Amino acid sequence: MLRILISILWLTLASIVMAESKPAMLFDSPLDNSLVASRFPDFSIKLENTQGLSDLRLRIGRNGLPESNCLIDEDLSMAFCSLAISLSDGWQSIQVWLFDGSDLLDEIEISIAVDEDNDKIPNHEDKCSGTLDPLAADLDGCSPIQLDSDGDGISNVDEFLQILPAINMLLASSDQMPEVPEPIENAIEDGLFFESPVHKSLVSTDKPSLRLRASSGPDLDGALLTVSVASNDAACSFDTTTGVGKCELAHSIGDYWVDVEASLFKSDVLISRSVISIAADFDEDGIANFEDHCSFTKLQEQANSLGCGPSQIDSDFDGIYDLEEIAVGSDPFDMNSYPAINIDFFTALPEQVSRAGDSVGLSWSVTGATSISLSNDANDLSFSQLSNEGTARVAPQFATTYMISAKGPSGSASKEVEVSVSISVPENQWDESPIDQVEDAISASLTVTENGTVFLGAFDNNYYRFTPSGDLDWTLENLGIVMNKAATFGGSIYVGTNNASGGSVVALGADKTTKWKNEMADGVIAGPVLNDDGSVLYVVTYNGSVFGLDTNSGDEVWSYQLPESETISATPALSEDGSILFVHGNTHNVYALKVGTTSSMMSQNSQMMLNSDSAGDNQMQIDGPLIWQSDIGLDDE
Repeated sequence: MLRILISILWLTLASIVMAESKPAMLFDSPLDNSLVASRFPDFSIKLENTQGLSDLRLRIGRNGLPESNCLIDEDLSMAFCSLAISLSDGWQSIQVWLFDGSDLLDEIEISIAVDEDNDKIPNHEDKCSGTLDPLAADLDGCSPIQLDSDGDGISNVDEFLQILPAINMLLASSDQMPEVPEPIENAIEDGLFFESPVHKSLVSTDKPSLRLRASSGPDLDGALLTVSVASNDAACSFDTTTGVGKCELAHSIGDYWVDVEASLFKSDVLISRSVISIAADFDEDGIANFEDHCSFTKLQEQANSLGCGPSQIDSDFDGIYDLEEIAVGSDPFDMNSYPAINIDFFTALPEQVSRAGDSVGLSWSVTGATSISLSNDANDLSFSQLSNEGTARVAPQFATTYMISAKGPSGSASKEVEVSVSISVPENQWDESPIDQVEDAISASLTVTENGTVFLGAFDNNYYRFTPSGDLDWTLENLGIVMNKAATFGGSIYVGTNNASGGSVVALGADKTTKWKNEMADGVIAGPVLNDDGSVLYVVTYNGSVFGLDTNSGDEVWSYQLPESETISATPALSEDGSILFVHGNTHNVYALKVGTTSSMMSQNSQMMLNSDSAGDNQMQIDGPLIWQSDIGLDDE
């Protein structure tokens, strides 16, 4: 009985350990049933037991459809995700999937809703968007300032805006509300007056240029003009002949009314004086900055007493400006009156991608709609309840048409945009491919001559030639395994082979006759290389031997042996002038060999001498054919 209890306990503990070691995820932010302030919120995911995974991937999406991949930190403990489609209003289910390669390891899900004004009321239940004081919002999402508490037909918002400057100044001071500066009643002009700006004028910059003129009177020769604004002096020039002075301010005049005092001195004696008041009005709507509740009013619009033009006013707070509603015949004071549905734009950028799966950005702007959805003709994308303005990221696999559809009280509208994918499928010019005509696996890169003839080798030790039309022309049996691209010149084909005893280099004619054959001590895996005039064929064997062979006879005319530990699988390359052969070994070393040298320089055991000028860059200067050697591998450190 005791053994049975111990076995049960052991199995229980093992199952607990296995459960604890299973890869898993947990939402870190946001949490389930929470409100988010952005339509593109950031998601952070805690990862557990994922350190041993080789191909870890996370995808985020909704309604069972993945939208985008997540970023994973270096220690595989956290992931950070973002959606491809902007969130719409209402509670929405967000899912995250954890994969190792194609294997689904875990799936988690939360529900969230958008609350853009942070008043703890989700957008779809919020009767007052853009709440100014979220902490004071009621169950409808409205703060007292958004209601019409006194029933006078003027909303609390409009009444609030009228006293907003005073409230702002009250909040700016912890002691008491400062008095709003008032302009002086009348300008002071004592023999000196301002031509520009004039008294009680609004200026479009906080550092306006000043122009003054002295009236005829005392002799102005040697007179000096000074201007002071809020205890700051301006740089002034004064023409004593014309009596005109010009001043440039170095300090801002601020947003309120400010007095500008100009004085004209001669021999330190004040002879003329002028004082005016000016204020800044950057958008030139006739309302000073400190009284303007709508900055950047368009110049062509008539602003109201709050400094707001028609394009900046939304009287019924339905999210559509009065000017837009008036333009389409809607009542700007009735929030149940909707303008005609209009899809201002629906675009794809870019409209053409070069590869399947490349990212494309969709963007749209819609007015007058209560319901907006996005879909495509591939039926693999469907989103509803989108916001009036939004963006989405898609990755079409083939030419796809995306559609935005909008519905509202005044009807419906839709718009399409097509994204093309440039996938060129080559046309098969042959009735039957070499793979179908050769029984064994093809071992070598294809060799194609100028007239379209194709040569290739297979693991059956045979070598094949195909006509330009794809017909099998001839088969040369028992040549050896050819694992490289042949070299061709003047109707001859030069092939390197591998066999049980080593390898060989064979020169073949177009009619598969063997012109010569040079047996090698090791296999020839890399392709041979010809010099420009086709007189010398350069061949490397796997054991690091490098040869120059006469193409007429196959005789060796040049050779070099790389270090004993070196092997070669890559095709060498000749310099443009044909004097240097570059060989890439499998140990990350590159060798530059001088070819065509005399026999006295062909010592296989050349003495290597370290080049003092390049000792720091891992290069060597060596006697004989070896010009230099360089290790291009990664640093062990």
